[in-house]
Amino acid sequence: MPLARCRWLAVAAAALLAGCAGPTVFLRRTAEPLLWPPRREHARIEFVVAYGGADDVEVHPGFWASLTSFLADRPRAGLVTPTGLALQAPATLWVADPGCSALHRIDLVTGAHTMFPGSEAEPLVTPVGVALDGNGHVFVSDSSRARIVVFDTTGAVQRAFGDAQELGRPTGLAWDVGRARLLAVDTTGNRVLALDVDGRRLGTVGERGTGLGQFNFPTNIAVDRAGSVFVVDSLNFRVQVLDADLQPQRSFGGVGRGPGDFASPKGIAVDSEGHVYVVDAMFENVQIFAADGQLLLPFGSHGSELGALQLPTGICIDATDRIVVGDGGNSRVQIFQYLRRAP
Repeated sequence: MPLARCRWLAVAAAALLAGCAGPTVFLRRTAEPLLWPPRREHARIEFVVAYGGADDVEVHPGFWASLTSFLADRPRAGLVTPTGLALQAPATLWVADPGCSALHRIDLVTGAHTMFPGSEAEPLVTPVGVALDGNGHVFVSDSSRARIVVFDTTGAVQRAFGDAQELGRPTGLAWDVGRARLLAVDTTGNRVLALDVDGRRLGTVGERGTGLGQFNFPTNIAVDRAGSVFVVDSLNFRVQVLDADLQPQRSFGGVGRGPGDFASPKGIAVDSEGHVYVVDAMFENVQIFAADGQLLLPFGSHGSELGALQLPTGICIDATDRIVVGDGGNSRVQIFQYLRRAP
């Protein structure tokens, strides 16, 4: 999608949705609960809603009704290839979208959707990763430019850092709350970098190989509450687990077609109970593992219907165990809920 169109869509979405007088409703829901496993008494994952753009939001009549009618035949804000995902409390979703060369901000309550293409000095070209530090900074990895661009929560570019020598090809990002550092995956450099908020290197681990502490085109990263770091080692078809000092501890997974195997592992996230969620673009599902690598439950399957996935990529989970999956082949995100059980 051309950058100029992205800018137009951002303006249209803001005008249509941000000032609506009446409530908004996300349309892409199921009439009956969609659960994994399918029986309510055993269910651990529930589908909530899918969202691909402004056409998936119903705006009730109000002050802006005439403007909505006027713009009805115009293109409206939409996702193209949602890849990097981050949830900002209480209900703001940030999406890095390389297909649109933009960062999206979506309000999951009102439906307000705005896109940010960067600045004149720091235009986004291939944004693939996004992370939040909780202090108003939104970090976006611009892979082809070997840059990490720092936005504020209004969508304004604050600064940027990095080059090909320093960052290689930055992809997945994660904010490590416990150590106040940004973790960045350098896919072509086969390494993980720890950086401060200004891009100064605090540590690094990795080289090309198959042993522990070695990687083969890693792509994504997540941190749990205890500080353990989970890295998707994509072309070794596994997840590597590092401790808080970035020392390798173990790995799980392997290439194959069976449960717990990987074909094209992509996004990774950890819920409040320490379960590890791994998106597989070829299996077109999400596999949930215990922290030790034991497979617990897969969910999702190939398709375009609600709850199904096509070439999924990213995933994020917030403190309430709300799960967002980047459904790239369907140009949408899908939101699920982890159903905790009482002890």
